[in-house]
Amino acid sequence: MGVKVDTIAAAMVHPVGYSSIIILFLVFFFIAMSVAFPEISQLAGGEQVEAGETFGIATASKIIGNPTVLGLIVMFIIFTAAAAFVTYTKG
Repeated sequence: MGVKVDTIAAAMVHPVGYSSIIILFLVFFFIAMSVAFPEISQLAGGEQVEAGETFGIATASKIIGNPTVLGLIVMFIIFTAAAAFVTYTKG
């Protein structure tokens, strides 16, 4: 009952199969980040600004300098290094 392993493996070889999963993962990732870290949503204009005020370097530095966002960046760097270390093979 269900889908056979060979059918799933054949579907994941084609670019449509794995690109659709990557796109779906990215959508869920960005939704989760905007809910978990509302500071990031300011980049997309989630906050009302006064007339004449524009998004600039000062606003970007406030968002990136936020401890939550800095922790997120450090966590992603550590996860990236760990994934590279685990998947590295000599040879």
